[in-house]
Amino acid sequence: SDVEPTDKWTTQAAKDAIDSAVAAAQAVVDKADATQGEVDDAVTALAEAVSAYEAAKQGGTKLSLVDNTIQGITPVRNAVAKTSVETAQYIANVEWSPALASGGKFADSTAYTATITVVPKAGYTLNGVPENYFSVQGAVSATNDTGSGVVTAIFPKTASASTGGGGGGGGGAVASTVTGIEIKAAPDKVSYDEGDKLDLAGLEVTVTYSDGTTKDIAAKDFAKNDITVSPKDGDVLDADVKAIEIKANGKTAKQVIVVEKKDIVTPPDIDEPVDKPVLTDIDGHWAQNYIDYLVGIGAISGYPDGTFRPDAPITRAEFAKVIVDAFELKGTGKVFDDTADHWAKNYVAIAAANGIVLGYNENEFGPDDLITREQMAIMIVKAAGLKEQSGVLDFIDEGNVSSWAYNWVVSAVDNNLMSGYEDNSFKPLNNATRAEAVTVIYNVLMK
Repeated sequence: SDVEPTDKWTTQAAKDAIDSAVAAAQAVVDKADATQGEVDDAVTALAEAVSAYEAAKQGGTKLSLVDNTIQGITPVRNAVAKTSVETAQYIANVEWSPALASGGKFADSTAYTATITVVPKAGYTLNGVPENYFSVQGAVSATNDTGSGVVTAIFPKTASASTGGGGGGGGGAVASTVTGIEIKAAPDKVSYDEGDKLDLAGLEVTVTYSDGTTKDIAAKDFAKNDITVSPKDGDVLDADVKAIEIKANGKTAKQVIVVEKKDIVTPPDIDEPVDKPVLTDIDGHWAQNYIDYLVGIGAISGYPDGTFRPDAPITRAEFAKVIVDAFELKGTGKVFDDTADHWAKNYVAIAAANGIVLGYNENEFGPDDLITREQMAIMIVKAAGLKEQSGVLDFIDEGNVSSWAYNWVVSAVDNNLMSGYEDNSFKPLNNATRAEAVTVIYNVLMK
């Protein structure tokens, strides 16, 4: 009903019954020659009607709002500002300061304040809502009065605008420093035999500076841009080399390479085949080097038909197994009801013992459920020994990140374990692929 929990209500039939009893009693009172028996009967009937009416009263069934986290309105530079959001329990209307016209976009380097008016839907009420009950995703503070649905949320500044590189400036300019470096293009050659010389041709990095500018730099120009590399171009490689390290101002990017050890091998008998696993579907794939590396260390394998299926989804059990094998984890942990007879029982138990996985509840892990990208973010951050951290995601779909996963995704992105897509989306609820799973684990191994 639409009645508050503290109020009482009755049906129309109950109200009609007591009205009739009152009218009958009044008729006896108005009767000049009423007998004592008629008066007694009228009093008894009225008392019974009052008792029945009180018994028919019911408490209101409105529920207090329990969905107290307002999501999906966090200001992101160049994103269209939302003026309302809706959940199953309420509609929240949003006004922005500085003011934004309908369809307006958030500016850069601007701290916004939102005045949010929460309007409960039918069956819900603000009655009983305590002071500062609501939280707002991405806000540094959110306040409301007792019993009020008007929420004031203050957000941190939006990101500053990136600017392109320019010509030389005048005197007094502050020199920008390197704040990040990442691989833009892998070297033309990434597979070697022990004793070969390193060839950096084709290697290119993207350097980010403190003023927001970026610069793509080829290997031949590393020295003039104060970038160091180890091993160096032309160095003789041994089998212990697993990656090329490129550094600038204390920031590091790593490019995996494969150096095969030269062993003395006794030729097999003429009729004895030599099996060498070859993955037939990763040549040219964006994750080829990451796949080769994790397959090489035995953390993951392909299928019997020789494929790896990099773009296929991966289950929660499969991802737990790859983490356990990649990090050589040990331990004895919880066995869930639905993993007791599962092939991955021991892997899930070890991952649980190391604090990397949790179940949906005490008894259910969901080993054969496909893992989502936000679930993968939580597991890989824990595997890296990192913590969740507060912050604001600069993705166009950051509002789709579940509240329980938001800070873990922030940590995964800020620590360069995961990234978004070319359209600046993160797709938190999409199923992670085998290639993406391999890549995030590789990123931790290279830290």
